[in-house]
Order: sequence, then structure tokens, then C-alpha cells
Amino acid sequence: MISQKVKIDQKGVTLFELLISIVVGSIVISMLMSVLVMSIKAKATLDITNTMLNESYVISETIQYNVFNLGPQQIELIEDSATKTEVHITHLYDITTDSNNVIVRDYGDPNPIVDVLIYDKTNEELTYNGVLLHSDNINITTGSSIELISIDSDTCDLANEACDEGIIKLTLFISIDLANGGTVSPKEFITTIII
Repeated sequence: MISQKVKIDQKGVTLFELLISIVVGSIVISMLMSVLVMSIKAKATLDITNTMLNESYVISETIQYNVFNLGPQQIELIEDSATKTEVHITHLYDITTDSNNVIVRDYGDPNPIVDVLIYDKTNEELTYNGVLLHSDNINITTGSSIELISIDSDTCDLANEACDEGIIKLTLFISIDLANGGTVSPKEFITTIII
């Protein structure tokens, strides 16, 4: 009879080695989770900032588009109180040529076309001809203003009278109401529109 020796492999993992690998794995996972959480927060902050920037852009571009299409010849500050700022932008006449091909002003319509820009400070809304210029979850908060600046104050002072040219300076502090009921602190955006 030949006896055979069976070699038994004694390799395995000890309890100590298992505990060390669990601790190291937990540290690596917690580091990865903190990086993931920071990335999610950074993306959310960037999304909110982009939304506010886009709203500012849409507001200014909409006003510029409407003013360009109107072809105004007059701008006037109607009211600047604690509750609202109202600006009238008026188209008084068209430029045409007469029978001798001389350029003349045509005051054909007795009622001039008036566009109205209003910043309602109470409701934190900005409207152009009654149309809201921003999304419902956007607020134009305290500190925002519409300022009219005279191009040549010796010729016409927009603070006291209607002028045929001027600059609308929008200083907007834009805030967002979040879906969870929170609010993002406002950011400032400044735009100028020449009329």
C-alpha cells in the first residue's frame, strides 16, 4: 500500500485582514461620496446662476427688441415711487418723403403709440406693455431700479421732462423661488439700453 500525502492549502483571510480591508474600503467610499456631493452642489449652484443670467438676458433682449420695433422718438419717466417705476416710450411720427422726395415727419396718427415699462416693486415684477418679462419663479427684488439717464442734460433732462433720446439703465437684483419652498439670494445684473 502506497500512502499518499494530501497537501492542504492553508491560505485564507484572517479576521484582522478582513477588518483592515473593510476600514480602507469605507474610507475610500466616504471620500468618493463627499466628492460626489460637492459635485452635485456645485452643479446646482451653477444651474441657478445660469438661470438668473438667462433671465437677465431675456429681460434686456425683450426690451431692446420691443424698443427697436417701436422706433421711439420720446422717452419719459412717468412715476418713480416706493411702489413702482413707470417709463413711457413713445412713437410720435414716421419718417416718409413728400411729393418732392423731401424727407418729412408724418404725424398721420393723432394717437401716438406708447409702450409702457413698469417695475412693480410691491409684487417684484417687471412688465412691458403688461406682459411679464420673466418667469413666475423669478423675483426682481429690493434694490432693483429703472433709471433714465440723459444723453445731453443741457438739451434735455430726463429727470424733469420727456426727451427724444436717453438711456434706460436696468439694475436688477434677481432671485429665484425654488421648488422646495426656499429662495436663492439675489444676484445683481446691470443693463443699459440706448433710445
